[in-house]
Amino acid sequence: MTTRQTIITIIASLILIALSGTALYIYGHTFVSPILIAGLAALPALIIAALVFVKSSNRWLAAPISFLCAILCIASGLLIINYAGRDKAHSQPQKATIAAKFTEERSRTRRSGRRYVASGETYNVYFITLRFEDGSTKKHEIPVREYVKTRIGRKINVNLTKGLLGWPVYEKTPPSSTEK
Repeated sequence: MTTRQTIITIIASLILIALSGTALYIYGHTFVSPILIAGLAALPALIIAALVFVKSSNRWLAAPISFLCAILCIASGLLIINYAGRDKAHSQPQKATIAAKFTEERSRTRRSGRRYVASGETYNVYFITLRFEDGSTKKHEIPVREYVKTRIGRKINVNLTKGLLGWPVYEKTPPSSTEK
């Protein structure tokens, strides 16, 4: 591999990682099935993988990698297009009920040697589960200040907007708009 190909591969990998991170954040605020997203991304990804399979000299390695990269890029693109094209002017305020609140304990890791990674201190991440009027639920991460103040059964105002592809996107309004 030449230096130019190596640089292009590194840049493409960084772009793929950034796209995937952005898509994961946006997926957390979008009501859409992951099966639908994967299904919409699968056909173009199969076509790309087939073209790579035909043209590449090391086809059994290049085709599956290009298929996975194409699915990630296309799915990320669909989510980003839906989120960026949402119509904020026609947002529908909706009441969501806090169905549950819970914490997840995670641990930080630290490197102690060349091949040894030790688990460090633990920390908590705080979540609430929102149940909307149509029966759908969504897990939402909140800061500890809000977690302490929230009560199960409390109603929260949430703005629902239609995305460019028709998938609803929700945005939580500030805590001052909550009701008891």
